[in-house]
Amino acid sequence: MNPTVKHYPFYMKATIVLFGLVLLSYALFTLKGILAPLAFSFIIAILLNPLVNRMQRKGLHKIVAIALAIILAILVVGGILF
Repeated sequence: MNPTVKHYPFYMKATIVLFGLVLLSYALFTLKGILAPLAFSFIIAILLNPLVNRMQRKGLHKIVAIALAIILAILVVGGILF
């Protein structure tokens, strides 16, 4: 056994883990107004990435491909909602 490693009792580890979970839950609840749109933006970026890659292989520059993919996504969603 390594003498430099401290072994804490179970009740101390459990208290620290529970306190960490409470803090994490509070932080997520407090930041839900920021995290929800951020999560949706990540999902949209992941869904549009294959289209952007395909446009880049066809010879379009990256910025133009991203702009066209976003415009196309907005038109598709707008058409569905209309």
